[in-house]
Amino acid sequence: TSTASTPMPCRSFAYSAASSASSPLAMEFRVDDKVTLSAKVNYYFKEAYKANILLRDNVIDANGYADRIAKTLDDMAHSRISNGEFEDTLKQMIKNKLITLEFANHYRNVREKLQTS
Repeated sequence: TSTASTPMPCRSFAYSAASSASSPLAMEFRVDDKVTLSAKVNYYFKEAYKANILLRDNVIDANGYADRIAKTLDDMAHSRISNGEFEDTLKQMIKNKLITLEFANHYRNVREKLQTS
């Protein structure tokens, strides 16, 4: 019998030089795999997923992961996506262990305050 191996996702780093010498170097981390190429999850889920890969591969530490997740969730809370998509994305992130329930609840509150102000 033959066993088929599962192909590893393509992970590539793209570096782009900033326009001026005094600006920091910008780095884009791109993953081409089943999750990131899927239309079933949105941009914010994909960003959290990529941060999780960086954490698992020891490219960033737990603090770096928390910073990336906080930025992603804050961006999502401030975005124009529907409340339904916002909730669905938080639930997907919790289910996939990308965030905790406490993080999700915090950003639910952030979004609610933004919508009532």
